[in-house]
Amino acid sequence: METFIGEIVGSVLIAGDISTLKPTFAIKKIKVIAEGEESEDGKMIIDEQQGKEVKVLTNMNASAYYDLYAQMLGATKQSAVVGSYVNQTIRWNCKNE
Repeated sequence: METFIGEIVGSVLIAGDISTLKPTFAIKKIKVIAEGEESEDGKMIIDEQQGKEVKVLTNMNASAYYDLYAQMLGATKQSAVVGSYVNQTIRWNCKNE
């Protein structure tokens, strides 16, 4: 769930009006676990000694974020339009001309 939320927040930060969000960032050293354990692989931990420096979002205006996200969902021109599953399956089954 956290990954999905992070992807949405990242998308809004990239595509939206960042000035209204008033984000603050910090530099943190993180390490990604990759030891072959399925439940642990991909987990990120803070590691001040061996971690790589990344820019991490630490705060933003939550009200502005929700307003901007709602506007993006309501936009008529989107890269991926949310519609019915039935309509989507019709598109998948049509031959390209």
